[in-house]
Amino acid sequence: MISNETIPIQHVETPLKSLSYGINAQDRLVIARLPELRVVGPLLSMNAYLDIHTGYQLAGMPPGLLVYCKHALPMFAIHTGWLGWQDRLLSILEINAEREFGCFVYNGTVNSEVFGAIADYRFHTLAAPAVAPDVIDRISGEAFQKRNRKVVVARGRVPVEASYRHGSMAGAHEILYEAEFPADETLLQRCVRLCRTLCICIQSKEGDILLTNSGFVDPMEALRYSFSMLKGQFYEELAVGTDACFGVKNPASLLASHSVSNCTLFGPKNTSASLIDALQDNGIALDWSPDRAFRLSV
Repeated sequence: MISNETIPIQHVETPLKSLSYGINAQDRLVIARLPELRVVGPLLSMNAYLDIHTGYQLAGMPPGLLVYCKHALPMFAIHTGWLGWQDRLLSILEINAEREFGCFVYNGTVNSEVFGAIADYRFHTLAAPAVAPDVIDRISGEAFQKRNRKVVVARGRVPVEASYRHGSMAGAHEILYEAEFPADETLLQRCVRLCRTLCICIQSKEGDILLTNSGFVDPMEALRYSFSMLKGQFYEELAVGTDACFGVKNPASLLASHSVSNCTLFGPKNTSASLIDALQDNGIALDWSPDRAFRLSV
């Protein structure tokens, strides 16, 4: 039986030397190298570390970006240096209300203002280059720890990598797949590349990532489900990024009905004249990348 009781973390910072377990608790874990993170709280699990790594791949781009990740996927992101970000974050947290117990990654110093904006949203890990001492004090408190079922603070940076790798080993095969992150891509493009196929990323006109979804088999289903998560909130001039191909189904009218003004697509199958004409007829600008953004797993 798993107890709901939690033990408050000690306010002691230690170097990250090991992870508590793999993707699942029974997995064997071999660690060749870990980044120079310093940790307050219990050991990080492999799941928590993958969230931190994913967040830095996105948060490592613009300073002051706050990214929330879960299961090695970016869920949403907001620019904290822009006017009115706290109010916008409240709306984003409402959209993602059922996605608690993930990891916040912040590209900057987590001070009382930043922490206060996320304190009511339950999370298991907070990672940033710097965290103010009073924030660590608040996180270390018994009530906060119990409500969040233990929280780890990881201070330091995970370097943004230019490539990502997928490995698979079995008795019949050994496969290593490598791909590169383009250096000049936008935040929305990078978010799509960090998600698993098929994915949808919805961005506001302010540049915040409102939500992402992954793991669909039909692109129209993915779009409809993702728009339904807005829960009646009205947003003007949304941008949508997806790794889906629309060689058969045309999403233009569906996108237009949800105030989408820009669509980011990848790969040669998204260059048909009928698709481009339909997007243009509905007032939707197309950002196109020649290479597919197709990702199966972490």
